Amino acid sequence: MHAVIDQDGHKAIEIAKQMDERNLSFDAALNDLANLIQTISVTQAIPDSLEASYLDRDQVIALTKKISAEQLQLFYQITILGRRDLYLAPDEYAGFTMTILRMLSFTPQDSLIAKNSTPAKTEPVNSTNKIETIVKSNDVSSEASEIKKKIEVDHQVDESILKEIPAFNGNWRELVDQLKLGLVKALAQQSELVSFKNNEIILSIADEHKHLLNETYQKKLELSLSDHFSQRIKLVILQKGANNSPLKQKQEERSIIMKDTENSILQDQFVKSLLTEFNAEIIPSSIKPNQTT
Repeated sequence: MHAVIDQDGHKAIEIAKQMDERNLSFDAALNDLANLIQTISVTQAIPDSLEASYLDRDQVIALTKKISAEQLQLFYQITILGRRDLYLAPDEYAGFTMTILRMLSFTPQDSLIAKNSTPAKTEPVNSTNKIETIVKSNDVSSEASEIKKKIEVDHQVDESILKEIPAFNGNWRELVDQLKLGLVKALAQQSELVSFKNNEIILSIADEHKHLLNETYQKKLELSLSDHFSQRIKLVILQKGANNSPLKQKQEERSIIMKDTENSILQDQFVKSLLTEFNAEIIPSSIKPNQTT
């Protein structure tokens, strides 16, 4: 927060890199950031509301003096939207850093509060500087509205391109490999396609994997499908087994490859001679298919 308010992009990204190196959860980080912003906002409005035992009490108080209430509202919106869209990013690190960079991009210097600071000297300005001053003095609340529109417009469907979207050929495994799902991929890979009709995809999953059927995972998978097809997709998941899920297909293919590999080894003349002449034996667990297979 200090780095963002101070417009220190280098320090902010460096902190994000350190978090990534420590394998910290960026989803949890954005949740904590939203909580921190809320704490700063409440403390700014009601100074006595912050508990004396609060771990970072002094830092929170210091932050209330560096940033305006309007700017805090803007940061809160950016953080919430950044967390909501985190699973759509190439990876969590990219989603987190873009959220931080968005904060840095929408930080009007005039909105920052510096109590007890010395007023800046009045200097002659030309017409260009006057224009810049007008731009910088825009109400921050309007900027909050604009950034929210700017972020949410990415999720709106352009009706003019719907006709160009290729029809789904029913290959669920191929589709799953194309989607950027993160942790939700486990749900998709354990599910079998039942039908696809009238913008509704019906999947089925085995009972042993029903723990994947939480509302958050299903919603994220549905949103990812809607983004992929650029139109609203309704997702329905049944618990009627999944004998032909992408994961089972891959397991069966690997089993066939392993069997073929073992047969090839057993038929190899050099291997046969080793088995015969040195009374050797093959350890099945040591057999690995060629990576190019």
